[in-house]
Amino acid sequence: MVLGRLILLLRAESYSPVKPSMLTKVFVGGDLLCFFVQIIGSGQLSSNFSLAKIIILVGLVAQLIFFGLFVVVATVVHYRLARRPTPTAQRLDQLNTKMGWRGVTRVIYLASAMIFVRSIFRLVEFTGDHDSPMMKSEAYLYICDSTLMFGVLAILIYYHPAVYVPSRKVISHMNGEGLA
Repeated sequence: MVLGRLILLLRAESYSPVKPSMLTKVFVGGDLLCFFVQIIGSGQLSSNFSLAKIIILVGLVAQLIFFGLFVVVATVVHYRLARRPTPTAQRLDQLNTKMGWRGVTRVIYLASAMIFVRSIFRLVEFTGDHDSPMMKSEAYLYICDSTLMFGVLAILIYYHPAVYVPSRKVISHMNGEGLA
């Protein structure tokens, strides 16, 4: 949602390989689909461990692919804006806001990197068998899952995107006013 709103705020719709109105639908929809696949696999763990593991791995790999594509879209938009800023992006840069659009993209990248590492951990965790150290010890879960997600939470609380990127309704009201 933040990336789509940032694109709309900066009037950089033409810079995105995916329409901003479709970003949330595609990537959240893909993520939900992957979670459902993982839930189906988790439901099979007690009856058929090897089949459940394959289903969960398919869900995790698909999740990594969707997430990787999201990061690619964010990077493409960022690269294009950096090379050829829109007038709105230039105006916001001149206002010298606390973070600016580049700061918002940095937050997206940092949170994405932490989530990506967590997703890799989950993939590695499920490639082992049920007697692997990662499956037996909760320490790995706390370090490689909970700590990373807490880091994402802390970053997003401190640099909450809503402070820098207004809602879609506010952005639509801003069109033609103040930032043009």
